[in-house]
Amino acid sequence: MPTIHMGLSTWLLLFWATMTASGFLKGKLPIDAIAADYGRWHQVGGLFVAVFTCLVHVIVMWHFLGSGKAMKEALAERGAGADKAQFIRRMKMKVYPWTTFAMLVPIAGAILGGAALNHYVPLPVHLGFVLLGFALNIAAVVIAQKWLRANARLIREVEAMLRA
Repeated sequence: MPTIHMGLSTWLLLFWATMTASGFLKGKLPIDAIAADYGRWHQVGGLFVAVFTCLVHVIVMWHFLGSGKAMKEALAERGAGADKAQFIRRMKMKVYPWTTFAMLVPIAGAILGGAALNHYVPLPVHLGFVLLGFALNIAAVVIAQKWLRANARLIREVEAMLRA
């Protein structure tokens, strides 16, 4: 899972960087017709980034739910591993807040992008949420990667214990 997550996260951060850059370039194009198409591209791309962000982080959450439950059941069958069950809970609690906010802030940023387009909120509000979302996603990717690797080690330990 850490390898799959790193691949998805690399694409996610690349899409984030592209859409953030496209927002800065949006008003700087010389021809109005190109600028209008570019603006629509930014809107669709921004929405895609928000949805893809949710997909990547939900996959991580599902992985922790599924692997944690399977390991807890396996440990309970053996009557061992209360400390490992506690560690499983701790891993989830280290990752879930970051992944949750890494999803919520971009959704708010996308909604505020539409509001800024229609002049309901100032553009810097949208930009602030986008930059905060980008930073949160970088942090969430790093934190999730750390705990996914720990989770993979724990899965191998539990498998070895079950084989013994």
